[in-house]
Amino acid sequence: MVDARELDASIWPASASRSDSGEITVAGVGVSALVEKYGSPLFIYDEQDVRARARRYVQAYNTVEVPTQVYYAGKAFLCTSIVKWLTEEGLSIDVCTAGELETALRGGALFSTATTRAMLNSSVLLKLV
Repeated sequence: MVDARELDASIWPASASRSDSGEITVAGVGVSALVEKYGSPLFIYDEQDVRARARRYVQAYNTVEVPTQVYYAGKAFLCTSIVKWLTEEGLSIDVCTAGELETALRGGALFSTATTRAMLNSSVLLKLV
């Protein structure tokens, strides 16, 4: 039987837990305090957890035997901080729209590949028009 109070480690950051009163905390901070400070709805990311997961993906897939570039799908959630953390940990950012491209570039991602140069130019031009 599943305990409804248990936090699934595949979903929640490693730093997430429940206080004695049952409140969820992330990195030792109660979510009620975060909501009070930033409002709701609120996305909460633990930078150390995001970085650790990124490193694990790179270590798992980018091996000497099979060199691989690991990509984060910008469609999942994209902001400049996430881009910065992930690119610093060795991931590339997959983007599909001009807005995603702009966010990735503002976050410090470097252009490396596109299906075609024309596709990249089209995305940039769409944003400029």
